[in-house]
This record gives sequence, structure tokens and C-alpha cells, in this order.
Amino acid sequence: AVVSTQSTGDVILLLKGSEFIQHDLNQAFMECTDGISQTPTGGFVLTIRRFQSITPAGEFRCFVRGNSLIAVSQRNHRQFLPTILADRINLLNDIQHFFFNYIQGKFPDPDFVFDVYRPGPHHVLLVDFNPFCRVTDPLLFSWDELCAIPPGSHPVFKVVENQETIKGHPYGANRVPQDIATINNQQDINDFVNMFSNGKFDESDDDDL
Repeated sequence: AVVSTQSTGDVILLLKGSEFIQHDLNQAFMECTDGISQTPTGGFVLTIRRFQSITPAGEFRCFVRGNSLIAVSQRNHRQFLPTILADRINLLNDIQHFFFNYIQGKFPDPDFVFDVYRPGPHHVLLVDFNPFCRVTDPLLFSWDELCAIPPGSHPVFKVVENQETIKGHPYGANRVPQDIATINNQQDINDFVNMFSNGKFDESDDDDL
């Protein structure tokens, strides 16, 4: 999701509360094959970009293996967007053209993932890069499926084709408080309601932020 922040406090709160940020700070190299598994020592850079409202129908994730674009997925994979389905051929052509002209052979690793935004025909913008490994969400693909696609083949383009094929979000639990995410049975629900009603939530965690 795109998040708009209005102050330094908003940024700090997001950094402290995000499990994904904690992973990038402490386990960024956990799947590297060269033996690096510790926290990087070169320091970190926080990049803040100007907020821009974007249309979900223009967001796509692209998978590159062996410097070849092998797959493209609709970025918002929990929503059926008919405009994508109707324009899928032109969409893939524009993304391929962008890859061939601006990215292929220029990235230091032959295997990687990049996100793009296409606001209109023949207009594609680079959003982000991600590692080609299981810590990156494959969206409409599975990692086994992606690793089975040979470099050099025609890109596989996946979109949500109807409302019935929408899958649940694998990180849905990250969107709610931990107390709610770990509720497993009726007793847990009753305990949670009693704690809320009696105002017995432990507020000590707020002091650690």
C-alpha cells in the first residue's frame, strides 16, 4: 500500500512498527548464497519520495531471471480490474519495451524483481527494485512456478481474470494488532473483549516506540 506521511513523527512510527522494515534492517542478506547473513555494516539510507496518488490498474511487478523478463503480475492481486484484462496485450508490450530500453543489462545482478507504474499507453515509470528470492511477494505466481520458467522464453503475464479467483492476502495478519491476529478460539475472543471493556490493555509497549 502507498502510505502518505505528514511529519517526521509519522515516518519514525512507520519505521518502528513495520515488520518488513525490521527484516530489511536485520535480515537483509538471509537468503544470499555468498555466506553473508549478518546485519550490513555500511549503514542505511532512508529515501523519502513525494507522495503521488496512483491507479491500481497501472501497477505491475516484473520478474527477471538471467537478464530476461520472464513474468509480469498485476500488482494489486486482490482486486479484479477489467481494464487490465481488456488491455493486457498493450500493457505487456509497453512493459517489455521499457525493460529492453532502460533496464536490461544495466542492473548489477542478472536475477531481480522490479515494480513499474503505467499511467497510460506508451508511458511506463520505474517504482522499485526487489531481490529475486522468496522474501519478495510473487503475487499471482508462486516461487516454484517462477523458478521453473526458463530465461529467454516469452514473458508469462498474469492478471486477476474474475472476481472468483481473488485469493486472500498472505500478510493479512500484519494489518491488525497482534492481540487480534493471534485470537484462535472463543475463549480468546471473550478474554479480548473483557480486556477491552475493563481498559486493561498494557500500555507499556507504547513507551518503547
